[in-house]
Amino acid sequence: MKKILITGADGFIGKALCEKFSEEGFYVIALVLNKNNVAHTGKMPGIKIIEADITKKGLVEKIAEDFDFCIHLAGISDVNIAEENPLLTRKVNVLGTKNILQACAKLKCKGIIFASTNKVYGKIKKTAHEKSMLNGKTIYAKTKIRAEKEVRDFCKKNGLSAIIARQTNIYGRADLNIKRLIPATILSAIRNEQPKITSSPLSEINLLYVDDILDFYSKSIKYMEKHSRIETLNVTSDNNYLVTGIIQLIMQMIGKCNAEKASMGKKIASISNKKAKKLLKWRPKTSLKKGLKKTIAWYKANYKDVCTKPINN
Repeated sequence: MKKILITGADGFIGKALCEKFSEEGFYVIALVLNKNNVAHTGKMPGIKIIEADITKKGLVEKIAEDFDFCIHLAGISDVNIAEENPLLTRKVNVLGTKNILQACAKLKCKGIIFASTNKVYGKIKKTAHEKSMLNGKTIYAKTKIRAEKEVRDFCKKNGLSAIIARQTNIYGRADLNIKRLIPATILSAIRNEQPKITSSPLSEINLLYVDDILDFYSKSIKYMEKHSRIETLNVTSDNNYLVTGIIQLIMQMIGKCNAEKASMGKKIASISNKKAKKLLKWRPKTSLKKGLKKTIAWYKANYKDVCTKPINN
């Protein structure tokens, strides 16, 4: 039985990953900041919940058992929160990653998958590949660039495998950060409110459905079982869309009669995912419409229980 440490297991992707691995018969050590956020997760078979702050000492003692692989999701990922709290963001995203790496080495971990971001590239003029220059200027991007280096250097020195996953924007069921584009738009539509657009009308976005990122992590584990290497992979969908087009499409799908016809502005993604496709035999399988249909259905079904906070405050 494979033993997997998942940090940030109380987050959107972390909870979904725990559920997937539990169903597949893995033993999961779920590292969380607050046990109260994972009451349901803790009831799943093969899940051990450990409450810990990754920026503090004593992680090895708290985990207290060896594991095969680590998926390091924990971190501050909200760009606005990062800009408002630069010191805390550096502490969590960089020092926290160092502490996880130390725990991996001491607890006989074979390899780590580090959740980075495609925002490390900054403004993209041409198609970005894994060897493209990293020009991210935000605090969030800078801390991820630094953390990527820590992962590479540590794993090379200590003989660990690593996959650095430069993720795009993930959406899907059970995302409780209702200020993000997809949940905010869906909930606004359900409430008969006008969605709030904070970006330029011509802004583009790349979206990947949650099941596709889970599949990426699953295939990454299988790859590291066979290959002792350090790789960086872009994890994106194949297309970019206009933000306004996404909003219009959601309004249409929810049945708002005054919604304008969606002008999606679909184009080839500005960040290439060809390496991930080749190396892992992975590809995004969920179309935008199919993913949005599933996501809308989840928010409608769970609206009263979890989606009653103000959206645009």
